[in-house]
Amino acid sequence: MSIFDMKDKVTSPSSPFSFGFTLGNLLVESTDQNWKVCFIDSKDLKEPVSRFYKTTQLDSLAMYWNSHSETYSHLPMAEMHKHLSKIAKQTRSLTTTDTFWAL
Repeated sequence: MSIFDMKDKVTSPSSPFSFGFTLGNLLVESTDQNWKVCFIDSKDLKEPVSRFYKTTQLDSLAMYWNSHSETYSHLPMAEMHKHLSKIAKQTRSLTTTDTFWAL
């Protein structure tokens, strides 16, 4: 699970906010003209290829915006990672009450 989290406690110190994105998985694969996943090696091609085929799988993409957000910059790296991992895991259920999910 990947996460991008931006927190701002400078703009409004009494009400810090955060926004970010979480992503469960992004998979891009090469395919043949029949959309069968395969590995394409240019050394094996007998003639130049005019088209490349790709499939993409996107899983659990979410965007959030939180006001009155807790900041983690004062925490040790391991503790910060723990909090960010918790946010990323919440994207699967979207049931948390302290996060506004926009996407």
